[in-house]
Amino acid sequence: MADKINNLDNLFKSTLANHTATPDPEVWDKLSSRLDNKEKIVSNGYAIQPEKEKLVEGLENKIGDFFIKVDEGFGGLQDAKNNLFASLTTKRDKKKKLTN
Repeated sequence: MADKINNLDNLFKSTLANHTATPDPEVWDKLSSRLDNKEKIVSNGYAIQPEKEKLVEGLENKIGDFFIKVDEGFGGLQDAKNNLFASLTTKRDKKKKLTN
């Protein structure tokens, strides 16, 4: 089965390798206005992937956001600890006053 698929792939590749088509300019204008910057289509139909610098920049942003969330989480934990300590201290002080 895999051989048949490979043969079919090879048939299409060899038959269509040098095929070109010129789209109607109005159709191309509409299509090109809807394309985002993630992929660019060139005239031979192959797609160019985003550059690696953009990938690294995206990762840096995500890692930075992650560390911000971690810092916020630690800040929240610190606040919770302080609130717990304050409430326990207050309860202890009230008990001391009641027993005296």
